Amino acid sequence: MSEPEEVGAHPAEPGASAQPAPEPEFWVLDAVAIPHTAEPTISFRMRVREGSEREVYTIALKAQIQLEASERPHSEESRERLRDVFGEPERWNDTARGVLWTCRDVLVPSFRGSTKFELQVPCSTDLELATTRYFDAVPDGHAPLAFHFSGSIIYADGPDRMQVARVPWHVMAQYRLPVEVWRAAAGDGGLVRLSGETFAGLRDYAAGQGLLSSDAAVSDLLESARTEAT
Repeated sequence: MSEPEEVGAHPAEPGASAQPAPEPEFWVLDAVAIPHTAEPTISFRMRVREGSEREVYTIALKAQIQLEASERPHSEESRERLRDVFGEPERWNDTARGVLWTCRDVLVPSFRGSTKFELQVPCSTDLELATTRYFDAVPDGHAPLAFHFSGSIIYADGPDRMQVARVPWHVMAQYRLPVEVWRAAAGDGGLVRLSGETFAGLRDYAAGQGLLSSDAAVSDLLESARTEAT
């Protein structure tokens, strides 16, 4: 859906009869990585439009963001790296569709007609998560995303009449997130969960070898394994 034109503001006429509940439409305009945050974050710039042009005091919005990986082509290398995430490539139409990334809440500011707002989404670098592994396996291009919305709309339904309605269940937006935006936010590294016993063993190994970090210990172990393999 192309970006809508700006909608002008026209006050409701006094005594106007009650109208059906608002049905807002949403668009994702673009996305940028936010630098210098406590955790990697992407900001999605959004637009909302409500066609009746009644005053909307706020929308307590919940966005469920899903990865629709089956909507784009993938190289053989990417398919191989994602085999244990989505299974065999011929099953991707089922297994790589509607993969939950995150759910986020945001308060949309008051508006009449249309407005813009930001939806900030943390980017986990936990390599056990399907979405993190997906972005790690795809070198470039775009990641197809689906935004499914729910929540409450507080709006004016005539003079001095405040109403509350639900965001209709069918309201959604689609966006193709450039992979480079994810990489700019999350960086090139990743987190790997270890049990307490495994981490203690890694720490003891690093101390015994005079290594200054867990990363150095893992690199040393990998190099030793490669040397033994040859």
